[in-house]
Amino acid sequence: VVIEFRNRQPLPNPFSLIYYIVWLVRYVVNLFRWEKCAVCLEEVKEAPEVDYYDLCMRVAEARETYIQKKEEDDETGDIRKCLNVIKDKLMITTMNQRPGVAGPPKEAPSPAKELLEIQHHAIHVDARRSPYIGTDIARVMVPDRNVPWQVAFDPYNPIDYTEDSILRNSDKLEVDPPNPADMIGVFNREVEHEGEPVDRISFCGTYQVVDGIPFNPRGRTGLKGRGQLNRWGPNHTAEPIVTRWARDPSGQQLYMEGRPILEFVSIFLKESKKWSIPGGPIRHGELLTTALNREFSEDALGTMAMDPEDRLRTKIMLKEHLA
Repeated sequence: VVIEFRNRQPLPNPFSLIYYIVWLVRYVVNLFRWEKCAVCLEEVKEAPEVDYYDLCMRVAEARETYIQKKEEDDETGDIRKCLNVIKDKLMITTMNQRPGVAGPPKEAPSPAKELLEIQHHAIHVDARRSPYIGTDIARVMVPDRNVPWQVAFDPYNPIDYTEDSILRNSDKLEVDPPNPADMIGVFNREVEHEGEPVDRISFCGTYQVVDGIPFNPRGRTGLKGRGQLNRWGPNHTAEPIVTRWARDPSGQQLYMEGRPILEFVSIFLKESKKWSIPGGPIRHGELLTTALNREFSEDALGTMAMDPEDRLRTKIMLKEHLA
């Protein structure tokens, strides 16, 4: 039985001829490869400075690293693709059933133009996290490709949310009123109000205003309203970054792996339970340097809880070091 199995034809006639032709071609190709490898091996052997053991170990290590990385990339890529598909399906079928208008009326762009816009658009991440920080307000899920306003996304009707404390503290100077028509200043411009500049120009460029409401220049966030922001449109902030080189008690500079250690001042935010750079909104008419000193003293040094004498001492110190 074994002899009959070994002597059997690989394919029934007349197809067996095709099999032998393919086998002959493979044999010729492999023969050429073996000759080429033999030439390369002779060239390597002629080099006396080559450490063959070290070379073999390096090749084996590189091969294992390549196989491991390829397996990780393939697995991660497959998981990411599956999650994106699931997220998009859930968003389309369950999250956005309410009728609404996405934003400024525009012509539906072609698929090629949509992809071009997305490719050159900075997709924000933190501004789409749900629920909204410190609340149970859920954002509408917005896939990456639907973040830019230029990409059609219908229906899109997110919740309108502005924190109650913002609405209660509206004073038109530091906190805008609920209706943007009653605010001080003009969108996309810097004007004067009672001798003080009111700046509503965005560092992101000109932003769209539809029916009196400014649109986020970075695209959809899954939420309408101001949330915890004081103003409509740009909310300029001053965030001082204070650093120093780390030193031991004797004053000697500290190093890690041959590099100097740089320390910086940060604060812990109770609402988000994250570390952050101290800072806050710039008031209308306030100089940037003044805002930096005020925010650093309030957030990092806690001057609001100090007595007048300590507060004055701290103010003098900041003027000396942060001027």
